[in-house]
Amino acid sequence: MFFAVFFFLFFHISACMFILFGKLDNDMDSWMWNSYYNEMEDKDLYVTSLYFIVSTTSTVGYGDLSASTSIERIFCILIMLAGVTAFTFLSGSLSSVLSNYDTS
Repeated sequence: MFFAVFFFLFFHISACMFILFGKLDNDMDSWMWNSYYNEMEDKDLYVTSLYFIVSTTSTVGYGDLSASTSIERIFCILIMLAGVTAFTFLSGSLSSVLSNYDTS
């Protein structure tokens, strides 16, 4: 349960930060300044950002939305590193649980 709450908060905060970085960066190459994303309602923008964060964290990266500016790319690098670290930690934890279960 702890991991589910942690990942939900991590995804939520990361999605909000991705929107914030897009809005603060006045570079016209930012994903936020694309006319399609710029005209979205807040809830649709949040879902789009959450979709991007989850696909980036899971290292799937569908490619339909991408970071275009330097700050967005740096943020995505950090998100990818966090995703790989979390996957490694969860794999190790699951392996440990199964190993302990097998010896019992």
